[in-house]
Amino acid sequence: MSSRLIVLMLAITVLASVLNAQAPPPDRAAEMIDEFGIAKLSTLAKSGDRDAETALGYAYLFGKGVIRDPKIAESWLLDAAKRGGSEAAFHLGAGYGIGFFGVKDLKKSFSWYLKAAEAGDASAQLVVAEHYASGDAIEKNLATSREWLLKASQGGNTLAMVKFAHMNLEEGDNAKTQEALRWLNLAAQTDMSAQSALAYLFKDGRYVKKDLIQACKWFMLLVQDQYEQYKAPLEELERQMSKADISEAESLARKFIEKR
Repeated sequence: MSSRLIVLMLAITVLASVLNAQAPPPDRAAEMIDEFGIAKLSTLAKSGDRDAETALGYAYLFGKGVIRDPKIAESWLLDAAKRGGSEAAFHLGAGYGIGFFGVKDLKKSFSWYLKAAEAGDASAQLVVAEHYASGDAIEKNLATSREWLLKASQGGNTLAMVKFAHMNLEEGDNAKTQEALRWLNLAAQTDMSAQSALAYLFKDGRYVKKDLIQACKWFMLLVQDQYEQYKAPLEELERQMSKADISEAESLARKFIEKR
């Protein structure tokens, strides 16, 4: 495996490890704080509105519009989660996993992430997959990890798509490779790590047939999106290509942008 591909895969692993500690929170709670304000949310929450309880818990957890108070946050999030709120369960998972509520508790964190995952939250599904892959807070089970990773991918989580693609590539057969490419191409519509993976896969010819035009297209897109670290690899690649091939790569990059 080339050094660049190794670096890429390590970067993906690091991203997943960060996610395992604190996955990015869903947006609805933050939106409600901006939309309704704390006073209105408090009234709604006291009347039993689950979404308002979640938003108020989020506000106190992160100090959005109020003085940060993890204990108050925990209370509101527990109320919402007990009413079936998957977003509240997600925040509880993150809070217990980091120790926001006083003591770090990975088992309690996992149990809340699992509730959110079972309710269909794709970010939580990815975290659950990571737990099963690493054996943190739950017995290691790679088959179960794969199942949750697939669910997260199907739910639209692009990091999960990249991880699931990597898993398929490692299994080595042609069908799994094609499946990996399908997920990477889907994720690459919005995700730079997927674009980077495709660039290096086609450049190095690892797992797939070497294709400098395709590699060049992905590098061009990354550079256009201001990822400066890809300028040098792009320039190196273009030195190996004919003007006609570079022109074709440019055309493919333009078509990708038009469809995106």
